[in-house]
Amino acid sequence: MMRRELLIFVHLRQNYLISKEHSRTAQAKTLLITAVPAECASESYLRQLFSFVPGGIHRIWIYKNVQELPELYEERENLTLKLEDAATALIRTAIKARVQQEAKAERLQRKQAKAERKGKAPAGVFPLGVTANQEDEGFAGDMEKLGAEKLLEKIHRPMHRPGWMPFIGPKVDTIDYCIDNIAKLNEQIKEARKKLPEAKSWGAAFIQCNLQIGAHVIGQCVPYHEPMTMYRTLEATPEDIVWGELLSCKKPFI
Repeated sequence: MMRRELLIFVHLRQNYLISKEHSRTAQAKTLLITAVPAECASESYLRQLFSFVPGGIHRIWIYKNVQELPELYEERENLTLKLEDAATALIRTAIKARVQQEAKAERLQRKQAKAERKGKAPAGVFPLGVTANQEDEGFAGDMEKLGAEKLLEKIHRPMHRPGWMPFIGPKVDTIDYCIDNIAKLNEQIKEARKKLPEAKSWGAAFIQCNLQIGAHVIGQCVPYHEPMTMYRTLEATPEDIVWGELLSCKKPFI
């Protein structure tokens, strides 16, 4: 039974890999080569080495030694996730407040109807301690614009303490903090990338072929005479790569 299930899995995997939807993607035609010797770490050398590949080579990226770039990229990714979590929490809180607002608006309309019959005009009370009068623009008809603005002023926004010790220091607004620091990191990453042309190669390269079969041919060939050198990984994607490790080790890894 295990053999039968394994054969089914291999068959499905093969059909997926050669399907048009997958074979035409950049991932299917890209491979990562690690532990590249210094004499081989150039685009011209790699193009000449793999000139026999069916369909030819589309593009080659040589990984350069800009040590601060992976750290800046990782920090930006962490801030992006933190910003996403904070924005989601704020949206969830706003939705709950809006539900409360709609329920209170229904009660308020009933009170207004009773007051109109008595010749009175009471003030409208928003949830979360936000108050508004009937003279406020949009109060009588659409409560969404006015109510949303006043609700967001009272809703508790996500807060955190920056630094490596989360229980020391003043709290800051998480959303504003992440937006400001992501903008700063974007500029720092832009400046760091300007150093790439002059930076030293660091034993890794990405090769994108014109055809999927070209990437598989490179994956099966022996490009160097020494063992454990120029290790090839097919279908390399940014999500699968530990970028910081590319700078700390020249051995084959992913």
